[in-house]
Amino acid sequence: MRIMAVSSRGQLHDFLKYKESDEIVSDVFSFHLSFRPAVKDVRAILAKNPETKFIHLAFSNRETLSKRAEKLLKEKGIQILQGLEFWGKKADSDGFYSIDLNKALGLSKRYESGELSLVGLRGVISNRLDIGAELTDYIIRTEILQNMSQEAFEKLSLIGGVD
Repeated sequence: MRIMAVSSRGQLHDFLKYKESDEIVSDVFSFHLSFRPAVKDVRAILAKNPETKFIHLAFSNRETLSKRAEKLLKEKGIQILQGLEFWGKKADSDGFYSIDLNKALGLSKRYESGELSLVGLRGVISNRLDIGAELTDYIIRTEILQNMSQEAFEKLSLIGGVD
């Protein structure tokens, strides 16, 4: 999973212009914004990236996100995740933060085998991938549960771990 780490409005709009002409970034469906996006920023993301899955914001920026921007994202089915800043973490030279989903899927086998509880799985994934709780939960819902055996999925459903 590649997340575009964006530090400013200018960088966001430069990226969106660049995206039009470059297939290398055609698989960017997630953004980490280190600034509070205005409605026009959200519209620009949606216009250029209609397949956007989530926008990840630092705690302080999530708290100050405008109601209009939040409503627009929710109407389009885009999740708003809050968590730690990505700056200072290892990012690709092109500004992407990569999360190794294979590592997360491997850790889920420890849950399926009974070695880890669901809470334990969440904690291990968060620590090993160095990501926050909401992004961890997103990965569990969208990646791990889709690849989990039916038996493990039913067990998870019984304990209330599936939305």
